[in-house]
Amino acid sequence: MKLKVVDSRLSLGSAYKLIVVGWVLSWGALFGTIFGFVVIAAITSGSMTINGEVVEGIGAIAVQILPFVIMLPLIIVFHAFVFGGLLVAGLALYRLYRPIEVVHFTETDKPLPHPSNGT
Repeated sequence: MKLKVVDSRLSLGSAYKLIVVGWVLSWGALFGTIFGFVVIAAITSGSMTINGEVVEGIGAIAVQILPFVIMLPLIIVFHAFVFGGLLVAGLALYRLYRPIEVVHFTETDKPLPHPSNGT
């Protein structure tokens, strides 16, 4: 992933991209794991209670879980776009009063000098 830095300042588009990708990957991993455990439990037990009804058989369970399989990625991506936008809007407001700067470090060197703090 390439992030755009202009005059040692991270662009809002790059911040948005970083937030959305991080959100999708982290929430996808979390809910994907939970969904995996639910599917394993449903397959091994052979029955599941969905919406107050007992569903038996792997085929019937698969059909009942299908909306969750379809909607989960859509919900995660939608949340990433919406809440990523809200976070970037907050960063834009913060950036009006205080700069958000990117400082470059190497493993063996000291931080690069910056004109504002005189180091």
